[in-house]
Amino acid sequence: MTLRSSLKTIADGFREAITGRAAPQGAEPYRGGEINRLNKPWQPEKLSGDAAINLNWDLLTRRIRDLGRNDPALIALKRAQLDHVVGDGIGTTASVKVGDELDDEFNTEADEEWDWWLENEADVSGKLGWPDLQRQVYGEMLETGEGLLLECARNDPARQTPLCYQSLEAEQLDANKDQPPRDGQNEIIRGVEVDRWKMPVAYWLFDVHPGDYHHFSLQSVRVPAERVLHVTLPGRPSQVRAASLYNCITMTARDLDNYLGNELTASNIGSLFTLVHKTQTPGTGMGFTGDGTDTSTTDDAGNPKLRLGRGIVCQIPHKDTIEPVEASHPNRDARVFTDLMLLLLSMGGNVSPYRLTRDYSGTTYVAARAAHLDDRAAFRPMQGYLARTLCLPVRRRWTELAVAGGVITSVSAQQFRRQQRRWQRVKVVPPAYEDIDPEKATDADIAAVGAGFATQEDVCARRGKKDWRRVILQRKREIAFAKKHGVPTNYDRPSTPAKPRASDEPKPTEERT
Repeated sequence: MTLRSSLKTIADGFREAITGRAAPQGAEPYRGGEINRLNKPWQPEKLSGDAAINLNWDLLTRRIRDLGRNDPALIALKRAQLDHVVGDGIGTTASVKVGDELDDEFNTEADEEWDWWLENEADVSGKLGWPDLQRQVYGEMLETGEGLLLECARNDPARQTPLCYQSLEAEQLDANKDQPPRDGQNEIIRGVEVDRWKMPVAYWLFDVHPGDYHHFSLQSVRVPAERVLHVTLPGRPSQVRAASLYNCITMTARDLDNYLGNELTASNIGSLFTLVHKTQTPGTGMGFTGDGTDTSTTDDAGNPKLRLGRGIVCQIPHKDTIEPVEASHPNRDARVFTDLMLLLLSMGGNVSPYRLTRDYSGTTYVAARAAHLDDRAAFRPMQGYLARTLCLPVRRRWTELAVAGGVITSVSAQQFRRQQRRWQRVKVVPPAYEDIDPEKATDADIAAVGAGFATQEDVCARRGKKDWRRVILQRKREIAFAKKHGVPTNYDRPSTPAKPRASDEPKPTEERT
């Protein structure tokens, strides 16, 4: 018997003694699924996605909302994600074609009217623009796992269209509405009514937040799913609702906040001058003499007075000692520990530590650029999800009502109804994403367009320009206006001649003697 087989036999014997089960023969189990003396208490329940969320969603959400108000690290993480995923808004542009060519008449009219609506009429209260609503919905999704937009109608003749939206909080879903599927009745999962395919058919909503102090009696109302945009990204197929995307870093953020608070408290206490009087006769006092004006030895509460100041004299019995207590705070290792905690927060929040802390000291260009590219790759999937579930449905709903109401006149309502898919073609334009080296990025764009690897539309979209056609037309206007007034235009960058290669350079002529 070899040493390895002997050790395996001994290990199997220990495993059987601890777990009461013999090790399976002929196969090695997954180590994460083994039960031993150290991990035996760690046996989570086997729950569906919705059942697991239902256990403590309310407390988890309240904790994260509290951290989102008071914890600087979580506030910075949320701000970084909002600024770079949504930014100044995920845009859309009409992209309707006639044959192989773009229908410029319809596209231009639709985009101009859309811009007016999203800036002035998108929010039911009139306080927010469409980009602000996007940030609010995504912020709710980060904190609670889901954002809600309710379609409303304001019949004001001064409005372009009656369409507008109201942003709701996840707590306004009536979680007490929960029932299994029955004959003739749909299943309701914590306020979301679904059919047999788990497709939402209605939402049970409160008119106000249940924590509002002005409303004590609440009754939820059934709202058809066609009026509700439920922006949520379930992590499991068995989920209809979701939990906060900050779930895995909640305790880390809390622990970091507690640690910093404890360090500050200990530092404040340590900053006080403290003496320890070691004596064999405690209670006799230390014998400090004052200036003679106050001869009392205790204060009003009966506590012994201890005077410290310039020129003090201390009289203590023989063999007594006085030792100052030196503070060990602030802790020299605190920065190392907080950096580790911030690294964990950035990992759980799916952003780079540089973007979370905005501290680029000690880094290099290569590291900063790598973090920049990693963040861009992490933000793109979420931008695509928000575009599919939030931006495109709202744009298409607006187009439908704008054509029906005569706001868009380049197509009739009858034509639109016959070919809705044609007239609803829209392209998504993500927010601008700044480069670390703008000059190099510009040179790369020029080279890519010149080589045919990219188009003007691609470059404009990456820079946040929602309509490349407007860019070209505006450039034409500026060049014409400048020439009219005799101002030189330097829009076209002079091409730099390529440096000749060594093989192309002329060889020096040999002189003959």
